[in-house]
Amino acid sequence: RKIEIVPNGVSARFKPGDRILCRRKQDLPEEAFIVLFVGLFVPVKGLDVLIDALSKWRTENDWKCVLVGDGPEKEDILHRVQRHGLNRQVVFAGRQLVECIPAWMQAADVLVLPSRSEGRPNVAIEAQACGIPVVATRVGGTAEIVKDGKTGVLVDPENSHALGNALRVMKNDENLRLEMGRRASKFINEQGFTWKDNAEKLNNLYRKLLEEKV
Repeated sequence: RKIEIVPNGVSARFKPGDRILCRRKQDLPEEAFIVLFVGLFVPVKGLDVLIDALSKWRTENDWKCVLVGDGPEKEDILHRVQRHGLNRQVVFAGRQLVECIPAWMQAADVLVLPSRSEGRPNVAIEAQACGIPVVATRVGGTAEIVKDGKTGVLVDPENSHALGNALRVMKNDENLRLEMGRRASKFINEQGFTWKDNAEKLNNLYRKLLEEKV
């Protein structure tokens, strides 16, 4: 009865932007469908499942998958990309400064989070704040911040087939994708997933506790 949840927030930098301008700055094709991953290259993030899912798209040239980050699994992921013949489609963007992440999200069509386990991933909040839907696995607290069928799509972990199908829906239905992006941005604002709201909630909570103590 005494537990109150104060969720993490996102910086005001995370907001919808000019997609074409951001793509030009990142040297990304203006018309391609762009899937973005942001995070560590470690087994728990499920990048191997993502590459396996995208392997079905190897004969298509109208998409890119941008991997922002680095980690101990990079060589394994690189070899998997080469084995599936996805060298031209998968972009290894490397580590990026925190202040540059919003521009990568604003350039993308969808954020993908194929994790095997998560807490309450802030990257999913940040992407939605930028107005793009999220395709993620139904693990941890992800379902609390990605509304399946409304602001994104949730699939079971370790399922490359389901992940590929969800991304295919996003790729083929631009109207749905854009509508989900609008809902995502609105959802983040309505739920108060910002540092400003976070600070106000904490401030009010401490004041309440102090008053009860007195």
